[in-house]
Amino acid sequence: MEFDNSDFIEYTYTATGTKLRITVSSWKTTTGGTADCAGQFFNQDNELSCIFTPVGRNVPMQYNDKTFWKHEYNLKDYLGNTRIVFAAHAHGQPEVMKSAFGF
Repeated sequence: MEFDNSDFIEYTYTATGTKLRITVSSWKTTTGGTADCAGQFFNQDNELSCIFTPVGRNVPMQYNDKTFWKHEYNLKDYLGNTRIVFAAHAHGQPEVMKSAFGF
C-alpha cells in the first residue's frame, strides 16, 4: 500500500488503551480499509486475517477451495523484537517468511 499527503490512518482505542480498530482513509477517494482487533483475532474488512498466538500467528491459506491454517513462528531477540518469521514447509523444513537480517 502506498500513501501520499492526502492519506491517513485512524486508530480507535478503549478507555484502557486496548486497540479496537485501524481505518485507512484518503481524502481523494472513498477507498481504504478497516481492520478490527478483538483480542488475539485480527479482521481486515470483516474477514478473519489472522489469529495471534504467544509464539507467532495462524494465517488462513486457500487451497482447492478449502481453508487451511498456516502457523508462523516468531524468533525474537533479547529485547522482544521479532527478527525472523518462519513456518513449517511441506517437507518439514523451516521456511523463512520474513527476516530483519536481509535474507
